[in-house]
Amino acid sequence: MNYIEGDSIMRHRPVILVLFLVFAVIILAGCQKQHHAAVAPEGFMPCSFPADTYKYRAFNLLILLDSSASMGNRVGDRTKMDAALDFIKKLSMTLPENSNVKYAIRTFGHNPLVTVRNTRLVKGFTPFHAVGLNSDLISINQTGGQSALSLGMEAVADDLETVQGEVAMLVVSDGIVLGKEAFRATKELKRKYGDRLSIYPVIIGMNSSGSHNMKELAWIGETGFYQNAGDIKTNRGMGDYVRRAFLEPYPDSDGDSIVDIKDECPDTPIGAITDGRGCWVLNNIGYEFDKWVILPEYLAELERVVEILNANPELQIQIQGHTDNVGTEVYNKQLSLKRAGSVKAFLVKRGIDEERLYVYGYGFSRPVTSNETDDGRKMNRRVELQPIKIRLVGK
Repeated sequence: MNYIEGDSIMRHRPVILVLFLVFAVIILAGCQKQHHAAVAPEGFMPCSFPADTYKYRAFNLLILLDSSASMGNRVGDRTKMDAALDFIKKLSMTLPENSNVKYAIRTFGHNPLVTVRNTRLVKGFTPFHAVGLNSDLISINQTGGQSALSLGMEAVADDLETVQGEVAMLVVSDGIVLGKEAFRATKELKRKYGDRLSIYPVIIGMNSSGSHNMKELAWIGETGFYQNAGDIKTNRGMGDYVRRAFLEPYPDSDGDSIVDIKDECPDTPIGAITDGRGCWVLNNIGYEFDKWVILPEYLAELERVVEILNANPELQIQIQGHTDNVGTEVYNKQLSLKRAGSVKAFLVKRGIDEERLYVYGYGFSRPVTSNETDDGRKMNRRVELQPIKIRLVGK
């Protein structure tokens, strides 16, 4: 039987490198194309954000949309309202689906044929789904009347009365003729809800006074920011906007590039090489057949462990030996214990206090992948180091 367990993971480095680069692209760009159940505007392929990498800053999204007469004016080859609805559709299809997120839509300024009211709650807070949100936009197809943002803001104050948690409010408008009353109502709304409310004004068109007014709303909102919809038409532009406005990466407390919610081995010391689970693995430790003496070519890996332990004098570690499933359970447990022991012996010889080191042999009881293939068995033949915070009694 072949009990060699320390095969170098160098053979797997090309695969690991590719996976790392893919992950890095997702993190840096915050955007990868995805298919979506809702019908996207022509030529738009929405980005996606890994659910285990990003989380929402606020779980309540309120869209306050300008439906006044000026939104019926054309900008380029379509009306401002068409541009606004296009923006909201792209936004909804880029936002990650999450059953905990709720959205609401309110409009202000209306064609009298639609309603005589100056503001209307199109959709009360309901669980977010892009298809449902886009369906709600169908009824918003006419413009008219005076801009009544002040009344919209006052109504929003009532809309939020029973809402729990933080709220992100999008104000989508051309910003024309908002007036002092609109600013007053926005200040009052912000005063009432404080840091729970972030305001994100999005301007449609290029009107200079409108841009000034929308920037004023952003200043009042404090925690949001101003955006011109025309600058984020592409899938990447919208993806970047969604990430900046509504999402944040999950924390990675130990800095090993595995976010906390996925990290199976938290508190990994800085400088340690980890696997996809976030566990400190001695990737380059190998042994001759049925032996547990560390070969010279693998000493560099252990020297790095010595450096980490010297840099963290309070750090204690478990040295965990693992095997594949070839052979008996009793034999493999003993073999894994001996090989973990050989790592401890090396570290002690290099000056590490043995009171900081605890040896465990798990045999084949903790595989990281299937033992059905040669590659799988090689991955399971490993030694892991697990930091511990509390000094154990005994060994």
